[in-house]
Amino acid sequence: MMASLDDSPALARLPQILPRFYIPPLPNKPQNPILDGLKFLSRPAQLAVIVDVAAVQKPPDHSLWVEHNAASRSQIMSWDALRPAFSSKASPTPFLSEQSPAVFASAQYHVQPIINNPIYVSQHELFKSLKMTVLGTSSALHTWDPATESFLGHGGLILIDGKNEVVSESFMKRFLTIGTILRRLETLVNSLRAKSARAGPTIHAFAHALLSVVAYLREALAKSPPTNVDSHLHKQSYMLSAISLHYVEYEDVADALASLCNRDLSLSPHQYIPIDPKPSTLLSHIYNHLQTHLERQSPRLITACLAYILTTASRDYVVGVCRSVGLGGNTFGIGKGGKKPMQTSDMFDEDEEGQDDEGALFEEMEGDEVFPSFFGSELADALGTARKSLVLLRAANPDHPLLCGSGSRSVQPRREVEWLWSEGDVEAASAGLTPTRKQEKGATTEGSGQEGLDIGEPNVYKPELAAQFGVFDLEPGATPSIFPASSSPANNTFVPISTSLSGPVQSFISQFPSSLPALTPTLTHLNELTFAPLVSHASELSRALLSLFLPLSQHPSPSNQTSHSNLDFSEHLILLRSYILLTSHAFKSRLAAALFSDSGEDDVRSDEVDIRARARQVKFNHDKSDNSPVEENRQWAVGLAPALTDRESWPPGGADLSFLLRTVIVDSLDEGRLEGDDRGEDGDVDEKGNLGGSGRNVVLEEAEWRLGFAIRDLPVGAGRDRWLNPTSIEALDFLFIDYKPPHPLNVLITPIILSKYQRLFAFILRMMRVEHVSKAFFRMTRKNTEPLFPTLTSSNRLLLHFRFITHSFVTSLSSHVFDTAIRGNFDAFLSRLTPGTSHSLEKGNEYGFSDVFALADAHSIILDNILSSCLLRSGQKAVGDLLRGVLELVLELGILAGDLKRGRLEEYQAAPLLEDLYATFRGKMSTLTKVLKALVDKGSTISRLQLEAAMREAGEGDSRRPPGGAESLYHLLIRLDLGEWWAGSQWR
Repeated sequence: MMASLDDSPALARLPQILPRFYIPPLPNKPQNPILDGLKFLSRPAQLAVIVDVAAVQKPPDHSLWVEHNAASRSQIMSWDALRPAFSSKASPTPFLSEQSPAVFASAQYHVQPIINNPIYVSQHELFKSLKMTVLGTSSALHTWDPATESFLGHGGLILIDGKNEVVSESFMKRFLTIGTILRRLETLVNSLRAKSARAGPTIHAFAHALLSVVAYLREALAKSPPTNVDSHLHKQSYMLSAISLHYVEYEDVADALASLCNRDLSLSPHQYIPIDPKPSTLLSHIYNHLQTHLERQSPRLITACLAYILTTASRDYVVGVCRSVGLGGNTFGIGKGGKKPMQTSDMFDEDEEGQDDEGALFEEMEGDEVFPSFFGSELADALGTARKSLVLLRAANPDHPLLCGSGSRSVQPRREVEWLWSEGDVEAASAGLTPTRKQEKGATTEGSGQEGLDIGEPNVYKPELAAQFGVFDLEPGATPSIFPASSSPANNTFVPISTSLSGPVQSFISQFPSSLPALTPTLTHLNELTFAPLVSHASELSRALLSLFLPLSQHPSPSNQTSHSNLDFSEHLILLRSYILLTSHAFKSRLAAALFSDSGEDDVRSDEVDIRARARQVKFNHDKSDNSPVEENRQWAVGLAPALTDRESWPPGGADLSFLLRTVIVDSLDEGRLEGDDRGEDGDVDEKGNLGGSGRNVVLEEAEWRLGFAIRDLPVGAGRDRWLNPTSIEALDFLFIDYKPPHPLNVLITPIILSKYQRLFAFILRMMRVEHVSKAFFRMTRKNTEPLFPTLTSSNRLLLHFRFITHSFVTSLSSHVFDTAIRGNFDAFLSRLTPGTSHSLEKGNEYGFSDVFALADAHSIILDNILSSCLLRSGQKAVGDLLRGVLELVLELGILAGDLKRGRLEEYQAAPLLEDLYATFRGKMSTLTKVLKALVDKGSTISRLQLEAAMREAGEGDSRRPPGGAESLYHLLIRLDLGEWWAGSQWR
């Protein structure tokens, strides 16, 4: 290959390309500007005049560039050069792409001829057609195809005169994109408007906002260049690139709206994703779209249009949410003249249907309601709480100022909940003032609502109303057109497009800032400020309801301070603690006299029961003497009152049980009112108050109607036999105390919470029976002259030892249950309910609870702690069964002693039974103490040092520190096995 090149003849040299201009070289002489300046200044004045005259007469200097450009002529010979519009100036470059557009188009057509017959249009025809197309209407060049929802060209390829197909297609593409998207959005709006009213106002508000933005864009596009194309287009030529760049921002807005509505150009109609009509989903979609564009720093027009759509679409939804919590007006019939709070006299006439409706409403509120994404978790939780608080507040106090939406007693915030976008509105809202635009709007509606209307001039409207009502003042037959008046040559003016729709959008966009205000730099901060009044109102509702259940006037200083409302939660808690948890001595003693007996003989002591019960017992003893053989053969249910078992059926009959219990509650209440039971360990506040007369506590007055004994239905299954056996530990599980709290206090004392009280009541009844069994056992064995084992000394000694350890166990357990589990936790909880305590101040408010539902949760937690301290939780079933088994062994020991006492068993028969009971009791106690110690060592309870520190803090602080639930098992372990006797090997 190289050899062939060398052998080839010499190639002719190309002629040298020389420049067509000449730059004279600088003279080879050093220049001295200082000397030149001195020479100029030293010239005589006459010479200066001659120089000036010569300068005026001297012809202008010739410019090399101008002369060369004018002298150079185009050397291209073509038929196009004969056109008058052809430029004869020579191009400074040999590239065709840098020639004039006509030359380049001609050359390109010559090299790459178009197979199809194109349609050549002039700029005049093109602009007239594109003006129609960009507005979403068919034109002479493009027709709307409903099947594909796009514009199709007429007859094939359209070329602009003097432009190739690439330039022509690129120029028309932007107009077609905008027109197609606007037409698709209009079709979407029509489909959304066709939905029924069941779809809700949000989807229709979104359709209206979207149509308003489309109308605004059409009006702006109609005013865009070139304008007045009929009169001026034929006289001048427009630069296509300048016109195309003018529509870039509108194309960006159209693309953003298409992405928002799932109507992108890349999608065909069958690929459209339908818009979810659910308000939360739709508003979240708009909000997320706006947040994305704000993060991308999109143009102001895009964010303004999206902000307008969000503001308009969410207005009805936000107003509805505000109304649901009573903000901005009355709701649910709330206000003066509504339903009155339930009183004592209405207890038997209360509207059960109304409570059922509220229960159904609560269930609906507790459903998984989905809020928009701009409703944060704090606001969503506050709304759910506020709605239920509103219903309860209406039932408790319908005349509360918060429920008087627009009256003179209203304490609601003046600022409406509406999106804030301008700097002034944000600053005013952050300062707690009403934004300027809302002040102007409020001034026109304040009072009668007619001061802001100018009715003297019927044809003069406010600026925001002129666009809507101005159309009615047109001359007959005059209609506003949405397109340029091209059909009428005489009409060269432009009529605005849908000004009634575009007016609010234009006003909104004109006030929309280029960036978010400095006080709210992100949309999240702006969102928090916008909905701050809603959060504040929800918190105010919760505090208002708390103030009814926990009145601020309840301070522990005066002992005669009483509550005159039946909604005082503290009074109800004291009542529940006194009667269901049996901390009232008067009630506990009377209930024990009615249900239990600690007598070691068949007769009844005079000081064990009151007069009515003693009369019943005397009648029972008289009847029993006539049938003594049967009585001797029947097993003695030690610990139970003989009157309960006289009919040889269990559970006892309703008449017998009601006779024993019908006066227990009433007599206890009367005795408490007269003597005054201690409210707490400190005795600072009188539980019954020593009130008398008109100062009697309302809660105590209603107690005899709200408290009552009831009988459970017998269980189905294995536990049924034990319920039917009076000698079993579960013999009294059928009995419980029912309590009917006043409405709406039942939100704090729910059926679930009452069931926890009743579980504790059943456990306490079991423990009380075992206590009476232990006392009866002591009375049976207290006489040394009448031992139960007269001939078996070792068995008698074991029996006495067994009596001692069982009595110690029962006493320790009872002390732990009442002193640590119940009083320790419950009294600390009651101290938290006093407003202004250290605990409430630490929480940042006067109550220490955010709302009544947090108070109800705290109430439930306290009961859970008490249940845990008594080993009654479902997670403590194993150790709870151990404790119940130990109690049952004590009961069996008492029954064994009773059978020995009554002669149903002989010594030799009872001795092995006693040894088996003792061995079983010893094993269960050892296991119980080991399990409790394992729980303590495992870390589920506090250590001894932590306990001592907590006790010191409780002694030094203002409020009491509760021992807790599982944490208090340390106390139980100390009471049961302080010297580690059961855990060690000391016992034999």
